[in-house]
Amino acid sequence: MSYIPSHLRHMNKQVVFNLLKTEGPSSCVLISKATGMSEPTVHKVVDELESSGLIEPVKDFESKAIGRKPQMIKIKADAFYTIGIILEGDYVRAGILNLEGKLLHAVTVFTDAPFNQIVSHLKKIIDGLLQETHIAVESLGGMGIGFPGILSDDYQTLSFAPLLKILDTTSISFISQELTDYYHVPVLFENDVNMSVIGEYHYLNMKNGDLLYISLGTGFGAGLIIDGKLRYGNAHRCGEIGYTTFDSHYVADEKKPGWLEEQLSHRALQRKFALNPFALEQTNRQEIIDYISPLIAMCVSNINALLDCPNVRIGGMIAHFLGTPLVDAINEKLRVLTRFDLQVLPQAAPDSGVLGAAHLICNHVVGRRLKEN
Repeated sequence: MSYIPSHLRHMNKQVVFNLLKTEGPSSCVLISKATGMSEPTVHKVVDELESSGLIEPVKDFESKAIGRKPQMIKIKADAFYTIGIILEGDYVRAGILNLEGKLLHAVTVFTDAPFNQIVSHLKKIIDGLLQETHIAVESLGGMGIGFPGILSDDYQTLSFAPLLKILDTTSISFISQELTDYYHVPVLFENDVNMSVIGEYHYLNMKNGDLLYISLGTGFGAGLIIDGKLRYGNAHRCGEIGYTTFDSHYVADEKKPGWLEEQLSHRALQRKFALNPFALEQTNRQEIIDYISPLIAMCVSNINALLDCPNVRIGGMIAHFLGTPLVDAINEKLRVLTRFDLQVLPQAAPDSGVLGAAHLICNHVVGRRLKEN
């Protein structure tokens, strides 16, 4: 491949922008030391980023350094805003973030709307977020949407999504088309738990490591990052651990969730234990934990034996509801099931799915602006 100067220029801008976003305000001198770029190159990159409207000088910065004060720069938080949306079947979780990645407002909205009417429902949620935060629609940069199912390589169709009552391969391109036409911003799709593992990974500021994120919510699934890269699998099925089975007599049915999801989904636990994760009290909480924890522990133990990925986080609506006692019970069972050093930790990010969805679309919008400038 021949050397193209514009490629290096774009990479330099991306490196400096990412550094400011993850590490916070800095100076050209410090950026030069951190990246290995020469100071003249950093100054040029900073000028281009500032002209793109993505960064700005820090006002009223006080320095203890002797001599000339360094000019500090930072991400321009209000350059544009992104919205992350996670479809969970029975409800939608959505939030709006600024360019620094700060979650400004989030909502959980119950829905029983048919899938072909989902766009009008999403518009109400999006408009509500903009109104609540007093952000003009013109300041919206884009939105990311997570689906509980398997997306095609071109992200135009969805399959294996029983939580959305989708039993056959179904087109979802109408959603991005209608939202783009209405708000005039790009819309990206991804699997819902992939969004969560992306959000968790960046919230923890991990670099080139491995992370397994398990979601115990409306359904049961996982997202996996290996060596800093999201793992999709040959047919975008990586992480579909709801199809795990511990029953040799089980017969798979394409019109039903997988075996493990049938045991652990919100609807299954509602039928079996009258679980209501939005209730203030749940008198049989320990009984539910005793039922759930061995199943999750067996699943995690088997995954770890294959992948050797000790960084495991668990989140999702039901995991949040059951809290630390559930995590403790899973780890207690793991100590019996495996000889490896393995521990499950609770989700660290305040809203992993929404953060991941917003992060994905933010990277897309920033990348496009850097290429345009």
